[in-house]
Amino acid sequence: MRSFSTVLVICFLSSLPISSTALGLNCTTTATSSVLIDYTPTEPTNRIINLAHTNILTSRTNTTLGKIANLSGISYISLFSANSFSFPLSTSPIETVEVNHTIKIPFQRNCGSGIGISNQVPVTRTLNLVTHQDIASVNDIANATLIYPDQKLWIPLPCNCDRVEGDHIVVHCGHVVSKVSSVVRIAKKYGTTPGTLSELNGMANSTELQPGQLIDVPLRGS
Repeated sequence: MRSFSTVLVICFLSSLPISSTALGLNCTTTATSSVLIDYTPTEPTNRIINLAHTNILTSRTNTTLGKIANLSGISYISLFSANSFSFPLSTSPIETVEVNHTIKIPFQRNCGSGIGISNQVPVTRTLNLVTHQDIASVNDIANATLIYPDQKLWIPLPCNCDRVEGDHIVVHCGHVVSKVSSVVRIAKKYGTTPGTLSELNGMANSTELQPGQLIDVPLRGS
């Protein structure tokens, strides 16, 4: 993981900072499989930056499905398959993603030692879903400010693989809490219960939910 290239780390703009909680999500299972994480574009522009917040360049182009797939380090087909309920079969990679439209990004996860994070992917590219400290931690970088534009980095997307409500198998989805969200609203949107959501994320009560917090949401199959 110490190879180098002249590639900038790429981030999409986000209206909310991601909370600087512990690396990954709590996970008691030891396994490797596929999970999802939510990404919601908040502006129709891309920003190319490095993780030290220098050399900022802004491109006035719309966000497309193809660009999100590229930034996530996955194929367009994989991204489309995870979001086929939102787009017709004729959708192309240049399809514009509207502001505040949530896209589900599939990735391979690895759970162990009580936490779940992405399994050595994505590399180099990142959506604004993890902190600089987390990136530094998994890449054995002592100082998070010493991350340069030409480094290839493992971006540790958070995930989980535990069963819920006794023994139900679900797909776990990472969700960034918005300013107007609540435990009840999120539970209703994703077809789960406030109690399950609170228990899965270690919340004693709903007041512990904070804007910008990344939480684990269980998705049941149809």
